[in-house]
Amino acid sequence: MLQRITDPWFEFAGVKNTTLGVMLLAMPQRQHAARRGDYTPPIPGRDGNLWRDGGGYDNITVPVQCYVENPSNISTVMNWLTGLGYLRFSDDPDRAYRARVTKTFNRSPKMARFTAQEFTVTFDCHPSRFVYPIPTIILVSGMPVTNSGTQYAEPKITLTGSGDIALTIGAQTLNVTGLASKIALDMEARVAYNPDDTTQNLCSTVSGDWPLLIQPGSNAVSWTGTVSAVSMVANWRDI
Repeated sequence: MLQRITDPWFEFAGVKNTTLGVMLLAMPQRQHAARRGDYTPPIPGRDGNLWRDGGGYDNITVPVQCYVENPSNISTVMNWLTGLGYLRFSDDPDRAYRARVTKTFNRSPKMARFTAQEFTVTFDCHPSRFVYPIPTIILVSGMPVTNSGTQYAEPKITLTGSGDIALTIGAQTLNVTGLASKIALDMEARVAYNPDDTTQNLCSTVSGDWPLLIQPGSNAVSWTGTVSAVSMVANWRDI
């Protein structure tokens, strides 16, 4: 049976539209991200074309149609709909896009001689839908971690310890050499640094499976060396 959406909303950068008096005209369509790649030129004597996978997915755009009944706070609304933030909708509240407003948009009267303002804001979104809230997990050697998404995750791991350390999650092992105290390992950005001094680049101390990617499902966790704590911003996601 079809379920009706009551009180539809969207949230951007931690603020719901309803708190600013902004209403949705319609729940927006959301694209499924396209896999990068292209077809090879036709080969004489061969049927069809070969596909060359480019790896990864393209961003998607999500246009959201809105109106404001009372335009007295329109400046606040326009200031809210700028920059970067997580974007989510009431029909999928446990998932969020990383979104940025990159295009200008115009507002106009919803009806002639009425004060209500209508506009469409377009969000440029990372192709993944991230599990939301973004979970932070304390890892324990010998206890598995479960990626609840359907795609591999690129986590941010903060490791506290000293000396030479080997961290294994699933089938991958990442090595850190000569750790003084802490290291932040950002798999998505492909950078490693001291979280207490972000200007201190520690990429040269990292080797092995770098970046370390966590596959969907259960992944065994273990490490060797002197380690006092390991935490992870998980970044579980779906496409």
